[in-house]
Amino acid sequence: MRTGEKEKIKFTLSDIKFRVDKAMFERARKLALDGKVNEVQEHRNDYSAVVRGGSPYQVIVSKRNFDRGDCTCYMGRHDQLCKHMIALALEMLRQNAMTDEKYLHDLSISFKSLTPKRSIQRGISKLKPYEGPSSIWFYYQDELREGVDLILAGVENIPHTISSMKYLFKVAQKINEKLLNGVDDSDGTVWPVIEEILSIIIHYAESLEGKKATKMDALIKEWAKWDSGFDFERYFINYLERKRERGGKK
Repeated sequence: MRTGEKEKIKFTLSDIKFRVDKAMFERARKLALDGKVNEVQEHRNDYSAVVRGGSPYQVIVSKRNFDRGDCTCYMGRHDQLCKHMIALALEMLRQNAMTDEKYLHDLSISFKSLTPKRSIQRGISKLKPYEGPSSIWFYYQDELREGVDLILAGVENIPHTISSMKYLFKVAQKINEKLLNGVDDSDGTVWPVIEEILSIIIHYAESLEGKKATKMDALIKEWAKWDSGFDFERYFINYLERKRERGGKK
């Protein structure tokens, strides 16, 4: 970034929604919608404003992370994220929507739930290689957990069809690829998502009969050839072995 150039906002509406307690989010949303965020000023790395809750509070929020900043309220003085900081972060996104199509689209969905596929896509984008110093390790882990929460929220709402199972398998492969290319999952945050997805696929396959079962089994035979590097393909291999033991078709 060139000297004197202002930084752009690095967080999105969904970042806030999935990392903030629902009750606090709603209180902050009301402050923003009711026009309580006043005197907003943009600086190089942050925004400042006066947020009028019970009293007028001086608030600062980083452009990089909405939960980094300051507020003169009780929570802010004790280094805790408060509704006034979140309200300013929401106002920052609203104002940037005037010139940034990405944020305009984010805010057009307002506070409605993301579609399952979009939630999954957002979550996968959070699974990044760990390249920072040890001082940001816990922040990195928070990012991974946020990504996992987004993915699982989407997975839970995917309709169960053969087509959606194909999509979920591709999602599992993408997450696996992330693990193979630098995502540091030493805390065991990410790999259980793959297991959850594969369990859903197997459970769906076991519920089928007739032509659908035959079609699904053909897919699973192909997926059993997957070389994940973590033995995730064992889910499919075990399924096929159980089918053979029960006298199913090879």
